[in-house]
Amino acid sequence: MNRILIRLGTVGAGVTLALSGIAGLSASAQSPTSSASDPSTYIAPLHQLNHSGVSGIANLSINDTQPGAALTAQVRARGTEPNQIHAIHIHGMLDSSSAECPTTSADTNRDNLVSVFEGAPFYGPIKVSFTDPPTTFGPPSRTDLFAPFAGIPTFANFPHSNSNGRVLYGQTIPFDMNNQYAVQALSSLTPLSQQHIVIHGGFAPESVDTPGGNPNKIVYDALLPVACGPIIQTHQGSTDNQGQNNSGEGSISNTGPGSTNTITETSNNSVTVTNNNNVEASNQSTQSSSTGNGNVTENTNSGTSSTGSSTNSNNSGFMFRIMNKTSQN
Repeated sequence: MNRILIRLGTVGAGVTLALSGIAGLSASAQSPTSSASDPSTYIAPLHQLNHSGVSGIANLSINDTQPGAALTAQVRARGTEPNQIHAIHIHGMLDSSSAECPTTSADTNRDNLVSVFEGAPFYGPIKVSFTDPPTTFGPPSRTDLFAPFAGIPTFANFPHSNSNGRVLYGQTIPFDMNNQYAVQALSSLTPLSQQHIVIHGGFAPESVDTPGGNPNKIVYDALLPVACGPIIQTHQGSTDNQGQNNSGEGSISNTGPGSTNTITETSNNSVTVTNNNNVEASNQSTQSSSTGNGNVTENTNSGTSSTGSSTNSNNSGFMFRIMNKTSQN
């Protein structure tokens, strides 16, 4: 029996789609073509910090070619404080090291909460603010939390949660190559897989992120990190001038018994696998028995017993047809 495996790159590990068939099965898998501006795509699963109950997911794509260099971000989160502004950023280190989500060890003052300042050594300064409209790259108002090129975001332009504590954000952030700060920002985001996304905003004692604040006064702390997640690459954009996908394409022709065929798809391009299999199998068993004439004569009573031709037959058979069509997008 043949086994056909299609592997697709995804979050953290490959997902395997297995199709089994009879010898002689044929299948094909082809990747769609890509243009020179084909963006690289990423995903960031977001998990709670500070026992917030916030979770979510971010989808990113970045195109670093000119013209039109831009970062597109979509964030969906739930469990946030309802009807509040929640700042969302890309954080990252300014050297070549990778960002991390803070652990409980980041709580250096042992107040059972990781403040934005305690988390910064783990995930680094703010590089991009997810605002609408996009924040212009430039010198920040403070360098303890922002990278030197991150600009000055308007707080009201950050995403707002609804009454159910859900956040939806979507925006394309351009990189103006005539702006030296935008050039620095784009360079610092490479590779994007070394950066993290952090969601902020939750109720906490005033003292957590406000120096000299009252530890007995509960306030809405707009800086409090409530969710964090690594940015994971799912597709590397193609730069092939012929417009062909560099991630590979292949096909499977007719295969014989015991054959193993594998197509490995290293990107998350749409992959369609179609198997139209016409499989016909028949199994017929025939049994027959025949006897000739038989004569029996007895000495006390003459008589004849005769049997004619006798036939016993047993026929069985089956036929089946398989039509498989599998799509993976």
